[in-house]
Amino acid sequence: INAEYGTIRNKLATMFVVFVFSLLIMLAMAAPPTDELMGGFDTCGVCWDFFNCCLDDVVNVIVNGGGTTCSTVCNKIPNKLYANVCTALCDVVGIAAFTALLTNTDTYPIQLCIDLDSCTANKCTANCGRIDQFGLTPQVSQTGKPLNVQLDYLAKLPIGSGEIYFNVVGPDELGSARVLSQHELIATGMAKPGNYSYKFQVKTSGYVVPVPAGLYKGNVSICAGDCLDTKKGLVLDHRPVQFQLQGSSDEDIEEHRIEIELQL
Repeated sequence: INAEYGTIRNKLATMFVVFVFSLLIMLAMAAPPTDELMGGFDTCGVCWDFFNCCLDDVVNVIVNGGGTTCSTVCNKIPNKLYANVCTALCDVVGIAAFTALLTNTDTYPIQLCIDLDSCTANKCTANCGRIDQFGLTPQVSQTGKPLNVQLDYLAKLPIGSGEIYFNVVGPDELGSARVLSQHELIATGMAKPGNYSYKFQVKTSGYVVPVPAGLYKGNVSICAGDCLDTKKGLVLDHRPVQFQLQGSSDEDIEEHRIEIELQL
């Protein structure tokens, strides 16, 4: 009985999430246009997570003729929660528009969510603001230990949903330089001029191939839209990044082994 109750409870929880998500999307579609950005809707983060997880899965289903309706296409996604999110997004615009968006050669998560009215479009095109302060600590650390990033941005104009993109290149590994990159969503954008502070950690563990020790150099960028989208994204500002990773201790190596076993 307890097992059956747990199954029913999980199904009800999933149905509730999908209902709320669908309702938020419909409210976003129905909201009257305004010249002032309202900081986006709660659906932005969910939509962004979905496309980072499952974009390739959905595109493969569509390209291989996997369905002609939202439900038949989305139900083929292995993750059931994301399958329901997919259906909710697709139902808003219809299968034809959804298919056209996802099979475009230039597909980026934030722009897709903007096109699906889940994230806030950006209206600022130039002189939007600047990075006021930036910090990375520690600048010398052991591999496996996270790095802390703090970035303060001074917005001069309202800015839509965007991201912070951390990208560095390290020592040569197996014939090619090791690249560490990480995207941090700014779901609500910057609704009005002012100071905005962002903090996050950059992981140096949890990868199938361990991160090698050595010197890493690159940039951290803050963008409206997707930083890698050269057509519709906008790099607002950037700062150079440099740090040194030292060899892992035996304890870190064992911790990494356990992380990989859990992933498998």
